Amino acid sequence: EWSSTTVRTSRGAAMVLQRVSALARRVLGLPSAQGMGERALQREVDLLTLVALLERLDAAEATGLKVDVAASKVQTAAELQVQGLLRALDEGHSDAARRSAMSVVNVAHTTASSFGALPQAPLVDALDEQLALVKSCVRERTGGLFLEVDESCIEGAGQGVFVSSEVEAGTVVALYPGKVYLPFQVNRLEDEVHRQRGSQAEGAAMQAYYDLFGTPDNRNPHVVQRFDGVTINGRDGSVSHKPNYFAVGHKINHPPKGLMPNVMVCPFDFTTQFMERLDRTSANLRTYIPNDHYKNTAVTPSWWWRLTDRSIFVQSLLFVTTRPIRSGEELLVNYRFNPQLSESWPSWYHPVDVDEDERRWSPLDS
Repeated sequence: EWSSTTVRTSRGAAMVLQRVSALARRVLGLPSAQGMGERALQREVDLLTLVALLERLDAAEATGLKVDVAASKVQTAAELQVQGLLRALDEGHSDAARRSAMSVVNVAHTTASSFGALPQAPLVDALDEQLALVKSCVRERTGGLFLEVDESCIEGAGQGVFVSSEVEAGTVVALYPGKVYLPFQVNRLEDEVHRQRGSQAEGAAMQAYYDLFGTPDNRNPHVVQRFDGVTINGRDGSVSHKPNYFAVGHKINHPPKGLMPNVMVCPFDFTTQFMERLDRTSANLRTYIPNDHYKNTAVTPSWWWRLTDRSIFVQSLLFVTTRPIRSGEELLVNYRFNPQLSESWPSWYHPVDVDEDERRWSPLDS
């Protein structure tokens, strides 16, 4: 069984991974799985794994849940953790502002009166110190959890994301930032390219398409798609009004051959009900949300929004730890590239689980 002690001890890291695999096998072997579409089956495996992680359930308890119940439990459990992260950011920024206000004013006053003009170096130093203070204050609010973007441990990978403290399994550690495209918008982008071919609007239509997918010679590597077809473009990072230091999911790397992921993707909706709860806590919390809907009147006439789900403010993705993580460890997630496009895979990509990938990208269930 998947006990809380297994989740909480670093010694049990390998055991947690074994339980996750066992849960997947258990779901795949359920009678209800027979005749289920491959993509729906993988979605169920993911949801039950997430609910087991977030609610500290064992395999038997998790697989006893219906999919809609599991999805609701995942959303509810994730909301609590997301709200905690947003509060930590807001209170951390407020604490840092109070602590640093006097010192920043003193630095500016001293340099201006001494030199007649304000030199850049003292201000840069002061801003660096202020940023360090903000990070320290946020850490105090999260119990030590913070994410640092630094050079990846994976050769040639560029930047990666590292945790600043020990983290338990089942912890929401990051959000995927960027513009959110609803399924009809993604389809409309391609339709618009064909519809405007040869017209004066062709250039604008092509640019809108390239903004999301990139060009044939320079694909956008920061596009992710949820099971429901919602697509997020993380190329430009967070669109939040205030800095969200946890909105760095677009910088989390795929594990190199021989290593396993330590986080998994979790679908998450900022529902209107959740937004109301955030506003009751603090009017500032919504300013840290790193996502916003893509708006382009050529692709999305204003009246189309009336056809969307009004209970959802904006969709997102979270990253949940699948095992205990050591302080300073780099976060890794399975990118799940489409096996049908293997000829275009980059040389550094090695599948973590081919069967899982094939189920994820199997034809849509009828």
